[in-house]
Amino acid sequence: MQYGDQKCVKVLQDAISTIDSILDKGSVAAYQLKQLFGVEALTDEDFAAVLRRPPGTYKVIADLTCAGTWQTRFWSKNTSVFNDEFCPILMKQSTLATTIVNGTINVPASVVNYAQWTRDIELKKCTSGNIKGVSVGDV
Repeated sequence: MQYGDQKCVKVLQDAISTIDSILDKGSVAAYQLKQLFGVEALTDEDFAAVLRRPPGTYKVIADLTCAGTWQTRFWSKNTSVFNDEFCPILMKQSTLATTIVNGTINVPASVVNYAQWTRDIELKKCTSGNIKGVSVGDV
């Protein structure tokens, strides 16, 4: 993250910390969190792997074919997918914060925005395959 906007990097780190703490709360919380990301069929480990890898590399953890792999340009000094595409969504000011598990766990807007990026942008690039038996057309 050497070339990333440091404010965005901090927001991403905080979002990941929140995601980790929600996963630690158990199966209902984990399932509802994964629903936000559109990957509720994944195990917690596979879900964490999706978030650890630059988008476009999901084939490693699920049987997917995703177009427009941007792993090679995600962290490049000369291109700024992280700064120009990902960060504006992650950091957008919104009232999208939500709660899960009958309102007992707060999910901040940064996590909801991260889920939006994963669900509405990255998974939409996947043209074939499935996530643990769920067709990408149904994701």
